[in-house]
Amino acid sequence: MDTQQITGIGWMAIKILTVVGLSLYAIYGAIIIRQEELMSKVLAETSEPILRFLSIIHFIASLAVIVLAIILL
Repeated sequence: MDTQQITGIGWMAIKILTVVGLSLYAIYGAIIIRQEELMSKVLAETSEPILRFLSIIHFIASLAVIVLAIILL
């Protein structure tokens, strides 16, 4: 193996770890949605629709970042 192959393998490992890390963040976004649902059942607040909207937007944005990372990396 020459230096160029080792460098290519290193960059590929970094790209894969980046996508894995972003996937974990998307799972975290899904957990936020679930927690918001549970919280809205316990607490009756007027801000429930706003929190629901923000948590869904956060999850969609995290999925969009994963797709962009896969396309661009």
